[in-house]
Amino acid sequence: MLYCSHILEVVERICDRVIILDKGRIIADGTPAEQKTLMKQESLESVFQSLTSDEDAQAVSAAFLDAIHPGKRARS
Repeated sequence: MLYCSHILEVVERICDRVIILDKGRIIADGTPAEQKTLMKQESLESVFQSLTSDEDAQAVSAAFLDAIHPGKRARS
């Protein structure tokens, strides 16, 4: 069965194997425990954030927020 979700806390509890995609490419594949151990993280959410963090995404997000709310910046 294939289960697709962005709610990684649930994925971590119910899935035997997890594949993480970033921009359409597989960037991680294995059990939740294997991925947490490999990435030295305590949660699958942390693994995902470590693997997909991208400064370009932060710049795009900042530009998006500036376009919606000129003069206001999101707090980091």
